[in-house]
Amino acid sequence: MAIAKLDANQNVVLNSNSQMDYVTKADEKKLMAAKTAAINVLEEAIQAKSLGIEKLNVSFKQSIDGAEPKWQSYWLNVQKNGNVSLKPLNSEIQDGSDLIYFNKVEKDGKSFYMLNDQNAAGKNFVGSLTTSNWQDKEGNEHTNLAARVNILDKDLKQALIDKGEGAYAVISKEGVSVTTKQEQNAAKATTQNKEQPSKDNER
Repeated sequence: MAIAKLDANQNVVLNSNSQMDYVTKADEKKLMAAKTAAINVLEEAIQAKSLGIEKLNVSFKQSIDGAEPKWQSYWLNVQKNGNVSLKPLNSEIQDGSDLIYFNKVEKDGKSFYMLNDQNAAGKNFVGSLTTSNWQDKEGNEHTNLAARVNILDKDLKQALIDKGEGAYAVISKEGVSVTTKQEQNAAKATTQNKEQPSKDNER
């Protein structure tokens, strides 16, 4: 299952986890590599595609050669063998030298992706990724990779706008449904009331 919402500019974005800081079992706070966080975001985009969301791209805020960071978007292509490639939007390069490859690895019954940063495109991609910092309600500092997954579905966008404030889309194998937290709470309360036996039944 995946969740999508409208951002401040009324664009549909997938809820993706780009947080880089984490706490180990030994209660130590650590920071994962930027390319690991990029793979985490990519995996969520791949999941959305597997659930039927074909019209999407992935964006990273990148600083090329120390320049001011800018958003760069990529088309996501999942190959039959599970490997993934990213191609910059509007790229006119035909020889594939601009492709960034993520190889799917199967090991010990598990699968994961590894970024191929041995070629120039992969190396430049890793070196250009940027981050942002923020504080939670308790004042704890966190670091996020500047990344997002954009869903390019006009019908879904309109459905979210029509639903109003707090609307979000639930993406699953059954399809896409647009709802709000209030609607979900009301449905949950109704279900609970039906499940509770009446006092007459208890007698």
